[in-house]
Amino acid sequence: MSLTVNGRAVVETIVNTPDVFSGIPARDWASVAIKLTKKQVNAGKQSREDIIRLRETLGEDVFAKTLDALSAHHMKMLARRIDPEVDPDEIKTGSMALMHIRTVLSAEWKAPEPANESEPETVGADAEAPKSNPYIGRKAFRTGR
Repeated sequence: MSLTVNGRAVVETIVNTPDVFSGIPARDWASVAIKLTKKQVNAGKQSREDIIRLRETLGEDVFAKTLDALSAHHMKMLARRIDPEVDPDEIKTGSMALMHIRTVLSAEWKAPEPANESEPETVGADAEAPKSNPYIGRKAFRTGR
């Protein structure tokens, strides 16, 4: 027996033969759909447009339930992925990140203009170099003796 199973082929077989798998309730189909969508949303390298396309493909209801099923950590990661310019304070909690995700995925959201920051001033040659600390790296400080 093979240890690897082509899961996609198995799911397609189950979907294509509903008479054989008539005992699967609708809530289990919904659960599987949300779980697979959650895996796709958590997968990296997806842009805002990819997530919007996923939402349009699945429908608002399934997509909203998928977002609600994400952990706070995954919500923050998704918020940073679809809006790299987001301030970390804006997505401190899972609910704040979810609100930001919904805002960014809305049709009226516009990407913020990149801040035109001036080049930091370079330290001139006449400026003094910082003095080294003779205590850094001493054994007494490293071992606590």
